Order: sequence, then structure tokens, then C-alpha cells
Amino acid sequence: MGALHQTNFTHLSAAMYRWASKMSPLALSAPVDFFMTEFEPLFATKRMAAELVSTRHETHDTTTFVLRPSIHWQAFVPGQYVAIEVDIAGVRYRRNYSISSSVRMFEEQSLISITVKRVEGGIVSNYLADHLELD
Repeated sequence: MGALHQTNFTHLSAAMYRWASKMSPLALSAPVDFFMTEFEPLFATKRMAAELVSTRHETHDTTTFVLRPSIHWQAFVPGQYVAIEVDIAGVRYRRNYSISSSVRMFEEQSLISITVKRVEGGIVSNYLADHLELD
């Protein structure tokens, strides 16, 4: 899945999102992919990114993050996990989280969710719970 990215689509980027979603990842050269990623990380074809759509605090120590995967995410199967990368104090951490939403949610809304529980000493889980919010 790659990095989480928080953004709000403008009309221009929404139009580009529709255009890029029709492109085959193989049709985009490395320079084009680089430019599109710099403009909007969700357009990346070489790695997956996701936009944070909403957060839901389920309990005092559990939060669900609703994500819109990048344009080339096609589907998932129940039980599948995604790798989440975050930079904390200059160090990149990568952890796997199971997708907690239904396949139907993705088919109907192009959204997935992960539910993260605080863990004593959990660097990434605690960071997500403390810092990943919509502006």
C-alpha cells in the first residue's frame, strides 16, 4: 500500500484522477510516473498510496482509519493486509495492518479501512492513533 497521504481533491486533480485511472500502469513511463506522483501521490503507478478520508475512534484505544487507495488498486480479498509506511522523527517504519472493511465497501465506494489498536510500546500503532487525523 505504501505511504498514507492526506489531501483534498480539487476539480483539476479529480479530472486527472479519472484520466489516470484509465491508464495502464505499464503505459506510464518512469518520468511521467514521477511527475504524476509529485503532483498528486495517489496517481503513483510504481507504489500504492492512500488518502485518509475519515477516522473513527471505536474505543479508548482503537481507531478505524478509512482510506481511499490510489487509482490502480483494483480489489482485495477478505483477510488481506496492507503495508503502512510512516516517517517518525526521520525514521521510516513499515507495519502491516489487516483490512477491516468489507469488499462491498470498496466495490461501492472505492474505500477501505484499517482498525488500529494502541499497543504498549507500539511505535507505529501509537503514532497513527496520536497523529493521523484530518486537518
